[in-house]
Amino acid sequence: DWQNKVEAGEGWTYGAEIMLQKKTGKFSGWIGYTLSWTNRKFPTINNGKIFPYKYDRRHDAEIVMSYLINEHTDIAATWVYGTGNAITMPIASYPQFGGAGGFYNYQIFYYGDKNSLRMKSYHRADIGINFHKKTKCFD
Repeated sequence: DWQNKVEAGEGWTYGAEIMLQKKTGKFSGWIGYTLSWTNRKFPTINNGKIFPYKYDRRHDAEIVMSYLINEHTDIAATWVYGTGNAITMPIASYPQFGGAGGFYNYQIFYYGDKNSLRMKSYHRADIGINFHKKTKCFD
């Protein structure tokens, strides 16, 4: 029965966001920053303790700039940064030997708290040039 295989729990998300934007003129763009927390709590997962959700991104920042060269051409640049996703990884492993009629060698992994580790932070920069041309079919 699927109801016996699904866990029910609680989740919280909170944070703050700030954005500064310039929309007019040849130079436009924005700077944005988000500070947030996303946590979960299940009675049977992580011994009932609160843990960060997989998509918890503590810091999220972006800078977007665009310069209008003329009515047909513009140049844009974007930089984004985000805290790495929360993950659960083994913190220790032990060899296991034995088995009836022979030896089986495999590892037993020990896991710490749920989502207690983080992937590396993510960032990238993009630069592009856009050419705008009106066509007869589409205005």
